[in-house]
Amino acid sequence: MIWYVDIELPATAADPANKANFDQVRAQRTRVLADIADMPAEAIMYPDVTPELMREKNVVALALSGSTSDWVNYDFNSFATLTQIVTSGRVPVLGLCGGHQLLAYMYGGQCGPLRLLRPGEPDPADWAPGWFKEVGYQSVSVTKDDPIFAGLGSAPVFFESHYWQVSQMPTDFEVLASTPECPVQVMRHTSQCVYGTQFHPEVNSADHRDGRQLISNFFRIAGLLAS
Repeated sequence: MIWYVDIELPATAADPANKANFDQVRAQRTRVLADIADMPAEAIMYPDVTPELMREKNVVALALSGSTSDWVNYDFNSFATLTQIVTSGRVPVLGLCGGHQLLAYMYGGQCGPLRLLRPGEPDPADWAPGWFKEVGYQSVSVTKDDPIFAGLGSAPVFFESHYWQVSQMPTDFEVLASTPECPVQVMRHTSQCVYGTQFHPEVNSADHRDGRQLISNFFRIAGLLAS
């Protein structure tokens, strides 16, 4: 089984005003992972993750979700168990947007906002007003060959939705892809099967399938799909 680990603040995810939307997104993205990996996938909130439950469920890979909550609102002690599991290197991990940033924190890196909007610069979204954002399907530049990009070429297109980034690389990671405004679009651990993507490869469509290919590549690297 694959776990889609929802890293949204539990109180935010349970807010009656938005719960239905969070539930729908969580279920849809879990289905995407299950479909690509051709195995069962289950969503779980991050405080509920334990090594014992992982063994009981036979969890063979983790995908760390994105999040709408700013990091300043989190108690990082609440990530202690998940951090121990991830950094042990015993299970393949793919961090998605906020999950990518969480990986950076887990391994000793830092994150922060991209930059302020320049005077007259349009704002593409109604959240985080005043801050520059990458939003929508955009190309990234592959800066280092890696099996995660198999079949994708040098400028694949993925769905972006963020105003924060990895501002200081974590220990034992290397950058694999960038954009002009966000230098760390894809990173990987040099000795563990741990990848992070600042974009959302789990968001894709009939016209934009590069994200699906990247996730498929990840599962092949993890040994869960045949080459």
